[in-house]
Amino acid sequence: MTEGFFGKNFGRPGTGWKVQGELDYDDVLRADGKAPWQLEERGCHVPKAGPVDLARYFDPKYVELEIEHLWKKQWQVACREEDIPNVGDRIRYDITNLSFMIVRTGPDAFKAFYNSCPHRARSLCDGKESGQSIRCRFHAWTWDIDGTMRWLPSEESFPFVDKKAYALPEVQTARWGGHVFINPDPEAAPLDDYLGVLKTHFVEHPLEKRYTAVFVRKRFDANWKIVQEAFLEAYHMVETHWDALPFSGDTATLYDCWEEGNVHIDRLTTPLAVPSGWFDGVVSTEVALQQFLKSSDLPEQPLEGHAGTIGDSRRRAADFKRMLLKENFGLDCDDAPNSYLLDACRYFLYPNFHPWWGEGVPVTYRFLPDGKNPASSFMEIRILLPVMEGQVAPAAAEMIELSSEDSWTTVAALGFLGHILDQDTQNIGEIQKGAQAAAPGRAFLTLARHLESSISHFHEYYATTLGLK
Repeated sequence: MTEGFFGKNFGRPGTGWKVQGELDYDDVLRADGKAPWQLEERGCHVPKAGPVDLARYFDPKYVELEIEHLWKKQWQVACREEDIPNVGDRIRYDITNLSFMIVRTGPDAFKAFYNSCPHRARSLCDGKESGQSIRCRFHAWTWDIDGTMRWLPSEESFPFVDKKAYALPEVQTARWGGHVFINPDPEAAPLDDYLGVLKTHFVEHPLEKRYTAVFVRKRFDANWKIVQEAFLEAYHMVETHWDALPFSGDTATLYDCWEEGNVHIDRLTTPLAVPSGWFDGVVSTEVALQQFLKSSDLPEQPLEGHAGTIGDSRRRAADFKRMLLKENFGLDCDDAPNSYLLDACRYFLYPNFHPWWGEGVPVTYRFLPDGKNPASSFMEIRILLPVMEGQVAPAAAEMIELSSEDSWTTVAALGFLGHILDQDTQNIGEIQKGAQAAAPGRAFLTLARHLESSISHFHEYYATTLGLK
């Protein structure tokens, strides 16, 4: 048997194979002996799994509809607080043809403004900037960081300009988990109304007490929804992540959908250090443990006395994570459930923000369109690490930008995630091409009821958002 990226290469499941294992996520939690209450709380919404028109991925009319009904109306992450750590710091946030400037106006206060000078429309913020005033680089019109107009050169030439009325126009801002959200719609309900279970589920895993250790942004020659949807299900693992099946319980993945009022949230939880149901009886729990450790860039451990059970493998893997978290960050995780330390648990807040829960994969994703081009977009990943107790958070890592041709593995700091992300995104460009090449009468997605429920949920509310029939 050959060696693969994670150890012994068991190959891909063969054509005609069926899932052999009957393990589900609740079985894994029972094997752990302790379940986090967050994962016992389930989302019960069952979205409609109707066909999705492929034109949503390439027709410019959907770009215009998204601008008017999505990006101008929805709460969206603009940055993290640590991106602008000092009073007077500001950062530009672009989405389609819209542009905003996020400013730290006080030690614990933020404002967001339209990024356009009311004089001759030059952008007021070109990227990351700092200073106790906001000065246009064209004619020097100047504002205080709270948006109050400070100086109008040759003011006598503008007798009709009321400086109070020429304060910078604001958009709504709110914060959660160390992230700054904006909503251009002045009539929008508060962000709090949209957060649903995030408000409680992340209390014991506070993202605001973490810092950006790695920040990577990659361009894709595809629609932002195509890129995002590659991460909304675990069904693709059978082919895309075949080398991770020996230690990834893809067939035991838990899918949850919450839909109530303004709340539109999904969760996907895949148990790790567990063999896939595709390889039930082929891959031992001992092999699952060793390959999981290798996947996490952790050294192999002796297996003396291993009970040959999923519970034993996960306990050993979790104990090793507990030791490392204590050594590296001073975290006491002795009482933390194994699932908190091991599993891939991703939440999705409509329309494009993905915070992960637990120490298994401590990241966030954000997916963004590239201007008004329906066939170009960006994916961002941040690795968020804990701040050591009693210490000041390190400065946030600067963003590393990758082209559509660059491999994620060129960013060494991503570790094994670089390999996983390359697999996740290797099909993206061909999906964009295929969306436009579908046969007449077949130009739609065919989505599984359960395995792809998060994609169905997204498009269910997307259609409502855009007013589609």
